[in-house]
Formats: sequence, structure tokens, C-alpha cells
Amino acid sequence: MRNVHEIALQDGGVALVDRADADLVAGFSWRRIGNGYVQASRGNLYLYLHRLVAGAGAGESVDHANGDPLDNRAANLRIATASENGANRGPDRRRAGRTSRFKGVSLDRSRGKWMAWIHVNGKTRSLGRFAEEEDAARAYNAAALEAWGEFARLNDVPDRED
Repeated sequence: MRNVHEIALQDGGVALVDRADADLVAGFSWRRIGNGYVQASRGNLYLYLHRLVAGAGAGESVDHANGDPLDNRAANLRIATASENGANRGPDRRRAGRTSRFKGVSLDRSRGKWMAWIHVNGKTRSLGRFAEEEDAARAYNAAALEAWGEFARLNDVPDRED
């Protein structure tokens, strides 16, 4: 990783940027905040590392393609709509372990089936109910690819073998 520059964070962690961006981010005391992003402040000015490196303007969202907020290399950052950025989130951590290990899947206990659903443009759409959890995850993956293409965070589920 010759072309990668490591930034020491106040909590002892490390954030990554391209060596070409080392001067851009120098001179700040960077820290990881509650949502995992890396931030610095000077007076009333707050800088987010990913926004600075990506050159994001007001109202633009920046997506970490690999989902790691500590990886701020240019190849991992992309300007995105709020919907695209949300599409690349992993499963809701508040619900983790409650019913399904997959994003967009939950157990419909009243019917004993796995329900797949997706949120697009502020609307939730049901994708159906399935006997197998993995089939519901595949339904979510197909809908996510259709809605967001390269920004879709897909469930890690093998293709179905019939």
C-alpha cells in the first residue's frame, strides 16, 4: 500500500487516504465520531474527511463504496444521492439479530414466512413472502440492483441451485 497515507486518529485508530491527499488533510486533528465517520474541527467549522477528500459540495452526499468510513481513498468515495448513499448501508444495526441476518428481510411470525421489502424514494415496497430466508434475501438483491445499480449493498447469499 505504497500510495496510501495513514492518518492517526485521537482514539488510536487509523483512517486511510491516498498519498496524493496527504497535504490536503494535514494540519488537522482527526477523530472518529459516533457514527464512525472521521471529523476534525476548528472553532465552529467541522470537516468530515470523506467530504473533504471527495470535494463534495453543499447538498451532495458522499458514499463509501466498501462501507468502511475509515477508508477515505478516492477510489472508495463517490458522490451519490441520499437514496444511493442509503442503498449502500448494511443491515439496520438496531434490528441486527432480531429476525434475519439479511438486509431487507424479516420474519413474519404470524405466517411463519420470511418477508422481503425495500425502501426506495421514501416508500416501502413489499417483495413478497418466502419459505426460505435466503430466497427473501435474493428477492431483495434483485430489487436493490434494479433500484440502485452499482450503489446497491447486496446480501451475501449464494445463487439458487435448482
